[in-house]
Amino acid sequence: MENPNNRIAEEGIPEERSEASVPEEANLTSAQAPAEPPMPEVDAARYAQPEIDSDDEDDTPTEWVPSRFEKRIHAIPEKQWVLYQTLAGIAIGAFTVFALFFGGEGLSPMFIVALVLALLAPNMLEDRGRRKLNRLRITMVIVLAVGIVGMAIYLGATRGWSFFSRKEAEAAIRRMGFFRI
Repeated sequence: MENPNNRIAEEGIPEERSEASVPEEANLTSAQAPAEPPMPEVDAARYAQPEIDSDDEDDTPTEWVPSRFEKRIHAIPEKQWVLYQTLAGIAIGAFTVFALFFGGEGLSPMFIVALVLALLAPNMLEDRGRRKLNRLRITMVIVLAVGIVGMAIYLGATRGWSFFSRKEAEAAIRRMGFFRI
């Protein structure tokens, strides 16, 4: 009679191992397998996720609820909204030009306030009201450009056009003390 272990070895199938040759972990079933190495202890309170109670689901809104300010902004008709944007752009631009030329020497506090108003006010209103303010921004830039060109023409007419020359520019820079020329 043939030994079944020899037949398996001849056919290319690995023969069964004795219990002594099999590593100890391979003999264990999945229920008896050793647990993975323990994770390092972590402060659970620091990384804890907030628990969601089923009772709170009724109290918390699932969709966006507009505020009173947003409701009032959205109630304005489109033609009137464009008019308000245009007027606000003119007002902010004119205030910035006024602060630039009549605020005093250098960077006066009034000019800094005007710049902050011109840069941040449209963004804040757009975020709070959830309505676009493109007309306000365009109008403000146009008023700033017209104001700067207007002041340049005024200064050229009253003080002479020499303030555009290189010699006058160098003298002004020397007076400020920024650069040595």
